[in-house]
Amino acid sequence: MENEGLNSNQTNSFLGSLSYWKAINLRMTLIKAQYNQSKFGINDENAYKQALLEYDDKAQLKYDFERALKSGI
Repeated sequence: MENEGLNSNQTNSFLGSLSYWKAINLRMTLIKAQYNQSKFGINDENAYKQALLEYDDKAQLKYDFERALKSGI
């Protein structure tokens, strides 16, 4: 059976290949998914604002992306 999921190099390559807007959209999607797991929701505007604030935090994006892949959120 193939190794499931992406390895660190594949994750870094994928995330590094994203344009600015694709990275913002991915962050928004991950942020909204995390909030939807709790009793609190988040609207698109607030998810967008948070994504903009976190744009430079590449380690956080990688962590959230890998977490989403592993947990299915």
